[in-house]
Amino acid sequence: MTESDLWDAAARARVSDRWLSESIHWNTAMTDALLVEAALTPNSTVLDVAAGSGDPALTIAQRLKAGRVIALDSSCNGLLLASAHARRIELGSRVVCLQGDAHSIPLAQNSVDCITCRCGVMFFDDCSVVMSEMLRVLKPGGNVALLAWGKFEQPFFDATVGIVPERDPLRTRDRIS
Repeated sequence: MTESDLWDAAARARVSDRWLSESIHWNTAMTDALLVEAALTPNSTVLDVAAGSGDPALTIAQRLKAGRVIALDSSCNGLLLASAHARRIELGSRVVCLQGDAHSIPLAQNSVDCITCRCGVMFFDDCSVVMSEMLRVLKPGGNVALLAWGKFEQPFFDATVGIVPERDPLRTRDRIS
């Protein structure tokens, strides 16, 4: 299984009917802490890096009055789920889903007021390149709020996200048919 397949399976599981109501609150405390540090203004343009299936990007969009959120992720499937969810909760006009690599952020220099990344930074191949890219697209005086649990190579990942492909009903069905 490729790394892309792993993230797609994790995104599908998080927003599946089976887990959606439970997963909505899984990361509330982490998101709240992240957003306190982000110091958003009502009109902020926010880049949420490693946005996955849209959390915390959608939570950020709900807290903005007139701003917008750019949800950046390498997973096309995760972003499709985020976009669909944004439309369902009537945030579609304030959330832009952008597939891309954080090592080469496809945005203009000085284009965002704030950058957030919740539990994604430890998965980047070269954090110094990602940090340089973040600083490149951040407006002068902007804020960056990052939240991480630690290095990629630790038991937490294997016990959570790493187990998803084994439990993914879509993969199981594919193997059976």
